Amino acid sequence: MLIDAEVEGEKLDQLELDLFFMLLIVAGNETTRNLMSGAMTAFSTSRSVGAAARGRSLLPSAVEEMLRYVTR
Repeated sequence: MLIDAEVEGEKLDQLELDLFFMLLIVAGNETTRNLMSGAMTAFSTSRSVGAAARGRSLLPSAVEEMLRYVTR
């Protein structure tokens, strides 16, 4: 989809594709690193947060909540 993307009717050239791909990689890396460190801080400083996150059934919602909590 990215290769076929058009901006104002023109396809992206190779440099634009390369830079956009780099942006996606860097953004994913930053989000993941910040989420992990922020979540570990929250888990270690709050017993209730850490206890709630230990249940595997709550893991998907814990990840969503950490994304919201850590990035505010």
